[in-house]
Amino acid sequence: MVDATFVLMGNHKYYPMLDLNIACINAVYPGAGIIVYDWGDESYRPHFAKAGVTVVDWSRAIADTGGIEAGMTAAFKVDLALRYNARFRRTLGQRLRKKALKLFGECVATRGLIRQAVMFENMLEQKIPCMIDASRRIGPGRMVFLDADAFIVKPIDDVLARDADVAITLFANRNFAANQCSVINSGVIVFGPDVDRRAAFLGAWQAACAACREWLREQTAMVRLLEAAGADIFTEWAEADLAVGGLVLRLLALPCATYNNIEHEVREGPRIIHLANTAQNQARWRMLRDQVLRLVDAVTAPA
Repeated sequence: MVDATFVLMGNHKYYPMLDLNIACINAVYPGAGIIVYDWGDESYRPHFAKAGVTVVDWSRAIADTGGIEAGMTAAFKVDLALRYNARFRRTLGQRLRKKALKLFGECVATRGLIRQAVMFENMLEQKIPCMIDASRRIGPGRMVFLDADAFIVKPIDDVLARDADVAITLFANRNFAANQCSVINSGVIVFGPDVDRRAAFLGAWQAACAACREWLREQTAMVRLLEAAGADIFTEWAEADLAVGGLVLRLLALPCATYNNIEHEVREGPRIIHLANTAQNQARWRMLRDQVLRLVDAVTAPA
């Protein structure tokens, strides 16, 4: 197997998922390095701890939304809150929040929801500086970023062995429209071993994110960056060059179906299963967690 260091991050809502994620990595890649960025609890205090894992306190950066809010107008914040509210299950409360935002914009009744939406965007954007910090800590060697709820259940040696500086995963149905961009799922990214090339890509992505004014800007910014550079990378298994920071990077596009499966079920086919948006439903989360553990045990059991 090819050596790699895995990078995870999340706040208190994702601590149980981080535990499962670490168990999966340890089963599939025994002895692999793991770095976890702890985004803290409700009061932004770090609490995550795990033997054999490097834990980095990133709670202050999560709590500080000054940087991300500096470029936001009041109307943009309201729009963020509407899109954030749409992520939740349709209930009377969800519909009332939507109506209040549309009628009154930012007011006493909606201020809390707007704050949550801004915090959500800040957490997404902080994924990039966490990866930059991790890349520096790792030095030479491959780096695999996984969202807290993206679980590796089979080896990905076929990707780790490729001569690629950055491997991304593509949605099956891709939409490039403004504020509806769903092309790259940034919940899984595989980086090559060269520190300077990782730094060049992550720096360019961070700059694109700072300039982006779309919903889910961290993920969208990567698409806009690659579009602007003319990288022909938006087809599964495509390879393309990206000139950035005085270097020419090799990109690889992977299918989400295998390497970042978001079907919200546990099957034997994918190598990485991404159970996005299950943290709010505890009963479903427990069921899926048990299914993931059984699958990993079956895959990694001696023949």
